[in-house]
Amino acid sequence: MPFIGQAPASEVLDGSITSSKLASDSVTTAKISSDAVTTAKISSDAVSQASVADEAVDEARIQISNAGTNGQFLSKQSGNTGGLTWATVSTTPSAGEIIETLTGQCDGRQVAVGSGTYTLTDVTAQQILTTSHADITGSSISYTPPTGTKYLLYRFGFKYDSTELVGLGHFRIQIDGSTVEPSQKSFAGGNAWEASAGEMYAVMEYVFNLNVGSTDTSEGEYNGWTGAKTIKVTGRDYTDTQGGRCHMNTYWDGGGASGVNAAPIKPMLYIQAIA
Repeated sequence: MPFIGQAPASEVLDGSITSSKLASDSVTTAKISSDAVTTAKISSDAVSQASVADEAVDEARIQISNAGTNGQFLSKQSGNTGGLTWATVSTTPSAGEIIETLTGQCDGRQVAVGSGTYTLTDVTAQQILTTSHADITGSSISYTPPTGTKYLLYRFGFKYDSTELVGLGHFRIQIDGSTVEPSQKSFAGGNAWEASAGEMYAVMEYVFNLNVGSTDTSEGEYNGWTGAKTIKVTGRDYTDTQGGRCHMNTYWDGGGASGVNAAPIKPMLYIQAIA
């Protein structure tokens, strides 16, 4: 029979109310029973990004091919289930990659790097050379390369000038007291009419090879360098009448150097570990 107003639910035939018969916004959340909307009732792509609440999706709701552990990262792996896999960060450096750099002026500072904390020597005065080899102040460091180091660059830069006519000095790099023969250099300054006229910034450097089959200390080659070794520079004068000094300026700013402009001129130490 026909009804005026609202028809009772018992008189409504199944399937007789289509979506076109529903007014806009007529179905509210209060009209939807608990668990009434199943995944089968949600059309593809019906839930947009804007409809997902912040922090609503946790790890359990992401399809990942494996169970992860703390410290791992989520990696794209198209061949795995869900295309995502927990993976461990590689700590192996690539060939030629710089593992660490230790550098600073030799003023007593501490430098912290991956292999440890190192205290650089505080150079506080000039160093007069003699005809016997002596350690150049600031150059010595006991260093342990980090794991994976194949090449080790050592560089020591310092001020050098002559104290005699034609000052001439000889310098070498040593490791644990053994001379690295290809590192040996001579520096000359001055002239035949005035002492202390030759001033320069001298650099002693060498790249040690830690990737060889057998150790040859005279060439700076090591098959394994796992503990601390002392690297340093030594220097001497050519003769007792042709000498020089380190860490000092004789002249500065158009005149003779004095005070902090004279000494000490702090040297620089630079070490780089390379994979």
